[in-house]
Amino acid sequence: EETNKQQQQQQQQRKKVEKKMFSNNQKICVLGDCAVGKSSLVIRFCSNDFIPCYDPTIEDVYRKQTPVDGVPCLVEVLDTAGSNSFISQKDEWIRTSEGLLIVYSLTSRSSFEHAKEAFHRAQELKKGVPFSTILVANKSDLDEQREVSSREGKKAAKQMGASFVETSALSGQKVDDAFCELVRLNRKISAVMMSGEESLKKCTKKCSIL
Repeated sequence: EETNKQQQQQQQQRKKVEKKMFSNNQKICVLGDCAVGKSSLVIRFCSNDFIPCYDPTIEDVYRKQTPVDGVPCLVEVLDTAGSNSFISQKDEWIRTSEGLLIVYSLTSRSSFEHAKEAFHRAQELKKGVPFSTILVANKSDLDEQREVSSREGKKAAKQMGASFVETSALSGQKVDDAFCELVRLNRKISAVMMSGEESLKKCTKKCSIL
């Protein structure tokens, strides 16, 4: 009986946290090298358009109201510059974001290596604060030019404690899936944080926790 009571209390607490999370913005930071398709992914998600050419020096914020699992959510996305511009702004967004979308092009091994470096940089900036991560292999429509295998991508994501997805901003394949999955992970980690330290440890397979 006591166990059932505790479970009911935990469920009530989780619902309160989820309600709070659903009513607030989800702040997502998109990281990755120039020319991996970060801006194209963001624009595809926010407006379902594909823009092949985009100014790589621009850093901008996009917002989209979208239902995730039937619950409305305002997703705020920072499309970061892939160059060394805006470093201080980028670092601040990493610190304050709930989740990270780390993007590389599956046609570029160097962008894959830099994606792993970006994750470690985020760990340093977060300083122990839990955060969710999706590792995104973009340009799946250019499979004939592939330099990074799906197996390598999945292995890297596992080492990060991140989810993994291959996308195509050109076709729209799995773009919504990537962003919506990150929202789910953000909701989950927020609920788990309210449940206590032991529950938080169990989240390490789905969320990146330092």
